[in-house]
Amino acid sequence: MKLRKRKEDEERAKNLQKQKEPRVLIVEDEGSLANMYKMKLEKNGYKVFVELNGLDAVSKISDIQPKIVLLDIMMPQMDGVKTLEVIKTQCDWVDPRIIMFTNLDSKDYIKKCKQAWADDYLVKSNTTPKEVLDKIKEYIKLDETVDNNNENNNTDSKDLKNNKNKENKSNEDQTNS
Repeated sequence: MKLRKRKEDEERAKNLQKQKEPRVLIVEDEGSLANMYKMKLEKNGYKVFVELNGLDAVSKISDIQPKIVLLDIMMPQMDGVKTLEVIKTQCDWVDPRIIMFTNLDSKDYIKKCKQAWADDYLVKSNTTPKEVLDKIKEYIKLDETVDNNNENNNTDSKDLKNNKNKENKSNEDQTNS
């Protein structure tokens, strides 16, 4: 049963990744702040979802399939560090970029988040909405470049394989002649 659910989640992830609007999940317990960022990102062409705590984010991440997660640390029910760990270890088929977005400017938290595979760490009080938007754009563009390179590599591999098969067929034909 669990394997079937995982396969369904992986298939849903593939289908949603083909959509044009990049999906962003904001996990933030301050509703007004989350809504402000949601409006800013939607105006810039992103499909945005908001969850008010880590537990809800983890339970819905398979359905949302975000490219980016903007993740607060201090939240009720499940803090951001634990949420990060769960997403990275139990939801690996989703594999979003995770940007920690918090007012905790502690080297210990930064280290802990980086060790748990956070992609970035932004301090709210030191970051403007434009800087957050720019950081999201940077990661989306980076991922698109990586995806395009992977597609080209797959195409190159297929072409190489097809050429090799044609050579083998040609050699067989010459041998049989």
